[in-house]
Amino acid sequence: MQQVASKKNRKSSLAKSTFGKSALIIATGGILCKIIGAIYRIPLTNALGSEGIGLYQLVYSVYALFVVIVTGGITQAISRLVAEGDAKCVKNAFWFCFVLSLVMTGVLILLNKTFAYMQGSKILGMCYFIIAPSVFFVGISSVFKGYFYGKMKMGPPTVCSLIEQTVKLVLGLTLAFGLIERGIDFALYGALVAVTASEILSFVFVAIAYLVSRSKEKKFQKAELFKAEKAERKIKRTKSFNQSKITHKTTAASGVALTDAGLNSQSEAVYASGVETDDKTANPLGFLKIAFPFALIALLLPLSGFLDSFMIVALTGSKSLYGVYSGSVTTLINMPIMILLSLAVAVVPSVSKERAERDASGILLKTRLSIKLCLMIGVPAALIMLIFSGEILKIIFPVLTASELEAGANLLRIMSVSVVLSSMAQIIGSILGALDKTRIYVLAMICGIAVKTALLLILSPYISILAAGVAYVSLSLVTLAINLVYLTRYLSLDKLDKSVAFILVSSLIIALSCLSFKYIFANIYVAFGVALAFSLLVYPALIAAFDVLNKEETQSLPMSGFLLKFKRKIRFWDKEV
Repeated sequence: MQQVASKKNRKSSLAKSTFGKSALIIATGGILCKIIGAIYRIPLTNALGSEGIGLYQLVYSVYALFVVIVTGGITQAISRLVAEGDAKCVKNAFWFCFVLSLVMTGVLILLNKTFAYMQGSKILGMCYFIIAPSVFFVGISSVFKGYFYGKMKMGPPTVCSLIEQTVKLVLGLTLAFGLIERGIDFALYGALVAVTASEILSFVFVAIAYLVSRSKEKKFQKAELFKAEKAERKIKRTKSFNQSKITHKTTAASGVALTDAGLNSQSEAVYASGVETDDKTANPLGFLKIAFPFALIALLLPLSGFLDSFMIVALTGSKSLYGVYSGSVTTLINMPIMILLSLAVAVVPSVSKERAERDASGILLKTRLSIKLCLMIGVPAALIMLIFSGEILKIIFPVLTASELEAGANLLRIMSVSVVLSSMAQIIGSILGALDKTRIYVLAMICGIAVKTALLLILSPYISILAAGVAYVSLSLVTLAINLVYLTRYLSLDKLDKSVAFILVSSLIIALSCLSFKYIFANIYVAFGVALAFSLLVYPALIAAFDVLNKEETQSLPMSGFLLKFKRKIRFWDKEV
């Protein structure tokens, strides 16, 4: 029995470690993809020109909508079901996505001229024809990505994203620059050919990775089943040779231990094999019940942004101010948010698995750790954006005029708080989804969008483009508030108060120090560089000194050994670290 217990403990500690590593892999991959994407977009704009990149964006916006239709919610639903032990859902979801993706690809091909006519350019007809196959490959790839997320194997999906970005960068720029002499239309065709090629190569990689992973998994299941059957046969042989009372007692005791071990092995084998344990898994299309709310979430934000693009321009009467809001400020705000959302991707399958295993302590650990990590990264990032708003915009977007820079700096100051609010709202929403409460997240987002739209209409006549910033913050705030109220009904978060207070104190110390550097150094580049270096050196020490992450939480992170040694040096007075 002790061996069984020790195995469970080892499995639990491994799961905790896997969660931290998964989040790190996704975050690192996300940062690399963002860097490659930024490198790609600048020369592509130079190759296509303002007209060409405008046409590219028109095609990409319609393509993105089709992608949301074929993938919305599927990846999250599959990751959750696989984490809960339902491997059969992958096959069912694959054929569903295969048909849906094929249909939507056909629709895009058949309506290519219609879309081109609606957007006022005949060139776009061929563009939709070229990019249409991407819809099919993105759709079926989403199933395999969901499988890997459910298994907490973040490597293959991350490599997929890197393949997509790298192929677009290399092949896209090569074709765009090579064909520009024949006209903008040919350069545009070349860039879109690269998009289709990137999705095909990405699919080939993830499909091969899936087949290899499933083959290894089946071999492991057979080995576990063989061990269980062998243990059961050994028990039967032992019982048949028992003669005396003493022997009988001894055999009975060992038989209980072996039976427990055998049953444990069998249950693990059954769990791994994907035998249905829930009504959702008994239905071949049961995954759609989980996917539908996630699909709504995936559609709501793009639709809200789509409406904003018309409303802001109409209400402010300035396309350039909308460009500052959407192209500069929102881009900066989304950078740390995208890194933090790696926690949301990792937490869904991890919490779903703990829920299926009825491990309340595991759910609480991952929930509290996700919230702490979100605040640890989000709060100082938001404060630095608040303090250096004008300087950051001037460094990254030197082409902005003085009036645009002033408006952008004011927007960034208002919207900086969304780094924390938006990432927290999405992480807590993901946890609710893992607990089978996704409808609450959908309701919260609908309420948030309603408040956002109302504030934009009411405040725009008075504060112009700043109304867009206030509305953006309100969406995150309302969504977070509703998500948090419902989460506290299911989970106890009372032990977070002290840690949250220490994170805020540490961030405030860093913020005040950075503010002083702004006045000490006249050169904005030097001031920002010194502030950034100081933050990276001192902030981790403050977090360790205040013991924000306990020993168990630290052990669940990558490089836990190094982090514990660092913590012991900082907290030299604490012998329990």
